[in-house]
Amino acid sequence: MVTHRGQVGSDRCQGCQAFIAIASFFRMQGYPVPEPSGPVEEEEQSASTTSLTVSETQQITPTYAPKQKRSQSSQVDDVAAIVTSAQNKAAGTLIAENVLAQHFIQNPELLPESLKAKIQESAQMPSVDPFAYADSLISIAMGSINAA
Repeated sequence: MVTHRGQVGSDRCQGCQAFIAIASFFRMQGYPVPEPSGPVEEEEQSASTTSLTVSETQQITPTYAPKQKRSQSSQVDDVAAIVTSAQNKAAGTLIAENVLAQHFIQNPELLPESLKAKIQESAQMPSVDPFAYADSLISIAMGSINAA
């Protein structure tokens, strides 16, 4: 039986649907995208349960000790690598956000009801009398000319 985050069958959570959309986009752009890792299929659970028994315990003591003190330049290289990694992660996050935003722009029916309501609310613009609006702009402009 194929399960996915507690769902049976081919249903997928929104996060995985988003990943699939992003991966498809990047594949179309020519970027290599690895297949998702992690369990996709689960074995049927049998009625019997299994238990784990610990026969003896051991205390583990760390055996690692650096042979020499790290140099300042390797620390700088480490920091540079961390910064580069963080920049790549930030860029990936922003790219994914842009791709998903475009996906929701093209498919607004997938938005939550609360956001759909806000969109409808923003579309209800009051009617504006163009002559009254022009008159108010002229009054404001004349007031700033007289004040100068």
